[in-house]
Amino acid sequence: MKVGILASSLRRRFISTQQTNDINQAIGLWNKEISLIHGTNPERPRQLDCLAECYLDKGQALESIEDLNKAVQLTERALGRVSSSRPGDPDLWMSLANRLNQRFLVSRSTIDLDRAVGAAHAAVLLTPEEHLLRPVRHEVHGTMLLNQYHSNGSVEDLESAIWAFHAGLEVASEGHPVVPGLLGCLGCCYGDMYDYTGSLDDLNKAVESLTGTAVAMSQDHPHLLGNLNLLGKMLNKRYEHTGSMADIDYSLDTLQKAMDMMPRHNRLRFDIMSNLSTSLTLRYSRTNSIGDLQSAINMMESVLQATPQGNRDYAARLGKLGALLSTRHDIHRSVDDLDRAITLLKTAIDLESNNDIGRALDMNNLAGGLFKRFNDTRSFDDLDEAITIFKDAATILPETHPERWMIFENLLRCYRKLGNDTIDDQIEVSLQGWNCQNSPPSTRIPLASVAAGLLNFKSRWGEASEILETAVSLLPSVSPRALKSSDQQNVLRKFPGLASLAAATALNAGKSPADALNLLESGRGVMAALLFETRAEIADLTSSHAGLANQFISLRNELDTPSGATSLSSVDKDIPMEMHAKQRRDLDAQFNTVIREIRSKPGFETFLIRPKAESLLAAASSGPIVILNANSWRCDAFIIDTHSIQLLPLPQFEVSGIKSEFNVDSESLENLWDVMACPVLDKLGFLEPPRGGDLPHVWWILTGSLSRLPIHAAGYHQEGSFDTVMDRVISSYSTQKTETFTVKFRGRQFILFDTPGFDDTRRGDGEILIDIAETLSASYKSKLKLSGIVYLHRIKDEKVSNGIQRNFDMFRYLCGDNFFSNVFLVTTFWDELKDNETGEKRERELLKKPDWWSEMKSKGSQIRRFSNTQQSAVDLLWEVAGLPPVVLQVQKEMVEQGLDVVNTTAGVALNHELADLRAKFEKEIESLVERQEKARLQQDEHLPKMLEEQEKKKTAFPGGTPSPRAGITDRYIRMEREKKTLSERIQTLEKQSQLEQDAAKTRMDQVMDDFNKVMAQLKDEKADASQNSAKVADLEREKYEVEAMGLKWKTEMDRLTLEVQKLQEQQKLSSASEKAYLDSRILQLQAQKTSSTSSFWASLTSLTQLGQFVLKLVEEVA
Repeated sequence: MKVGILASSLRRRFISTQQTNDINQAIGLWNKEISLIHGTNPERPRQLDCLAECYLDKGQALESIEDLNKAVQLTERALGRVSSSRPGDPDLWMSLANRLNQRFLVSRSTIDLDRAVGAAHAAVLLTPEEHLLRPVRHEVHGTMLLNQYHSNGSVEDLESAIWAFHAGLEVASEGHPVVPGLLGCLGCCYGDMYDYTGSLDDLNKAVESLTGTAVAMSQDHPHLLGNLNLLGKMLNKRYEHTGSMADIDYSLDTLQKAMDMMPRHNRLRFDIMSNLSTSLTLRYSRTNSIGDLQSAINMMESVLQATPQGNRDYAARLGKLGALLSTRHDIHRSVDDLDRAITLLKTAIDLESNNDIGRALDMNNLAGGLFKRFNDTRSFDDLDEAITIFKDAATILPETHPERWMIFENLLRCYRKLGNDTIDDQIEVSLQGWNCQNSPPSTRIPLASVAAGLLNFKSRWGEASEILETAVSLLPSVSPRALKSSDQQNVLRKFPGLASLAAATALNAGKSPADALNLLESGRGVMAALLFETRAEIADLTSSHAGLANQFISLRNELDTPSGATSLSSVDKDIPMEMHAKQRRDLDAQFNTVIREIRSKPGFETFLIRPKAESLLAAASSGPIVILNANSWRCDAFIIDTHSIQLLPLPQFEVSGIKSEFNVDSESLENLWDVMACPVLDKLGFLEPPRGGDLPHVWWILTGSLSRLPIHAAGYHQEGSFDTVMDRVISSYSTQKTETFTVKFRGRQFILFDTPGFDDTRRGDGEILIDIAETLSASYKSKLKLSGIVYLHRIKDEKVSNGIQRNFDMFRYLCGDNFFSNVFLVTTFWDELKDNETGEKRERELLKKPDWWSEMKSKGSQIRRFSNTQQSAVDLLWEVAGLPPVVLQVQKEMVEQGLDVVNTTAGVALNHELADLRAKFEKEIESLVERQEKARLQQDEHLPKMLEEQEKKKTAFPGGTPSPRAGITDRYIRMEREKKTLSERIQTLEKQSQLEQDAAKTRMDQVMDDFNKVMAQLKDEKADASQNSAKVADLEREKYEVEAMGLKWKTEMDRLTLEVQKLQEQQKLSSASEKAYLDSRILQLQAQKTSSTSSFWASLTSLTQLGQFVLKLVEEVA
């Protein structure tokens, strides 16, 4: 027993000091002890195990395979000595597993690893489920299976490892110390599984597990930093898959937290820095912040400098720095950056094993660098070498790897440089990239678009159409509801024109106009009717399956709540961020499950999928709908009326002609008539102006770049010509001023108007008022009534500016009091606030102000928040559409009362505002005239000239009433100019005032200098002021003494107070006699406090005298 204690102490000291003499002595002691014990002694297996542990420690420290062999052999002997009455000792089996695994790490022998996995499994089976070590042994078993997967790449081993870790979690009791480790291992496994499957679900599980372990581990847990590092790495991968900026922010916070906790000389520090550089690089790719890229490069330079060349991570870090330098070359075009990047990447590749996945990725970056150098130098040797390396990389990187698509995208770029002779090669590599099933859809869809375009070039329309139809169907998956709206928009921005290309290719492949239109609608959602068809379907669902409808609405509303980012300042704060993200993912999964269940019900098979043809026909009940679609392959008009969907090809139109801004001139409008507008109107049968003057209504929907075309103005506008769109039909569609479009909702037609505000810097309020008033009056004349108005207010604005106030006032004048119950006052930009509390405070202020929302709310206006999602917009419009139609005040005044715009309530209010501005300006001018006279008397040459110019502007101010459009606008412009002149004058006066203040300050500084000189003289001239000098010195000394006394007094007071408190606590538990003693002691201490306080305040008298004396000196100097 004593030998065992001594040997164990020597072993522990060796672990601490690495002195081999200690471990050799421990081995000698155990060998001697074992030699003295009979082979059948039950203690012999334990002693052999202890000796094996010593050899293991020595072998690990010295990387000695002989010592590791000895450790394994001794453990096997110990297992052989176990009593035959026992099936096996789980402790010894676990020891054997650990020692075989350690030998594998040195020898890299797969036989050792296989045996280690088997031994660990045996230990698990021999350990009862309720035993505290059962979950620990599951962890060891799973770790060895994970090592086996890393060695042989067998996904079965990875799945078995996941099973082992889950089994450990199932048998671990609550609070078991092994739980964090099990979660961390699970996170690592799911990260590896994502690399194999490309499944976002696996990546989410990895992040969830690692978040759980980071929260469960204590701050001093030895594995906490490793798990935080791995969590940051997984978050980076998830950002690359989904494009969620929250993941990058979360990753940066997590890794920075790990860095702050990391001991400076810990080797893991450099791995964390490497992952942190990846996070910064990914943020640079999204924000283009060069500072992030430079920080990432600086970080990797430091990491590489600290990494020995023999380190297993050296090659990977070389490659990473090379990739970063290649990226910086894209910004600065530095030849040195690119050359060094290529050199580093080549060195890294030479150091990496042939089948290493990291080698394939470095080869991809190296070939990318060579391609960049080809672009700079036009050296085809670089291009040929790049193509060869890309092809080799594709053979190394597994087909299941999520980043495989990059190689084919880069190969495609190379082949494009070789021209049309490589079209077949371009098709092949773009299809290979598209077929990387485990890569994120957001990376595959652009390759599908390229492949389809190339197939179209070869007239292989059918193949191209099938690819594009599948690509369009993937769009919902690249923008799931679980993502924030800004992230959704960023992802979808990568696929411009996909739906347009899909529709055109479908037509060329011989598919029907309805099929092509469905593709266009599925990809773009260009018809607002589709949004409201959703509502119609929900209404039908509610009447048939109320429970499912309620689930659908509830989940949809939760998902459409904006998800904010959480900033981490401690590990504990990781919970809200990832748990909130997981909650949204779970909601998304439930939402999709409910949709599948709805589609299983009779009559709802196409719920939320595509509009039925008959729905599109019904949408044209108030006039034909013309959808114009154009791309480089063809231009078509889809003409929809109540009976059919017709296709009208427009072969003369060239989409290349509208890539720049459309020039609105006679020639352009005539050409637009010839190639587009006239063929469409002829097809509709509108061959000439109607005789009765009642123009038919046509609804235009222009997709993509066609939206720039003023098709309503197309035609020949010479006198006597009726070949114009305006002469034949009334057009409704998106314009540059008021946007107008129609939607179908519950079998009725609704028209939506989007009007400009009264804060446009390029247009006068009068012009805007006329635009809005004429649009509204025209709609009323056409018997179109408004159900409601949505007023949008930016909640991010810190204060209500004059422009916003004027905007709101004009809005009220246009509506009138009787319409307030049909108004929705909606706040926007909530997702751009740092916290909702700020927005809620501003919202309350809006509701309190009588001249803002208070009065309107009291008269029935409703308050809503817009969450910047499509569903939020639909929900809002759903409420508006349900209100009874009402006539606006401006509509009544212009249509029923026959007033022109100037004489409406809004027009009069605007005139009053302009008149007030004029009166204000005239008053300012009168004031300036008075000052001009004073300035003249003071012989100021500059001010009179400025005032004379101001007087000229005054006399030029119009006095008559101009035409409704020009008069209001001209007067407003002139007043704005005068306002600007006055502002400049005010600035001049402010500058003069500042100069006076500066002069006063200079004078004050001079006075203070004089004062300081006098004070110095009081001390220097001892003959004349010796008494004062002595007094000053005495008082200064007393001042320091009082300060020291004050500090001492405070310390004494704190001590006495604490002692009194302790005595008072003792009183509560003491006897009567003890209480009497404690009472007297407390009184004594309180008396000491009183005495000390009195002494202290008395000592302050001298300090007060010092103040009085200095004040007297100041008065004398003054």
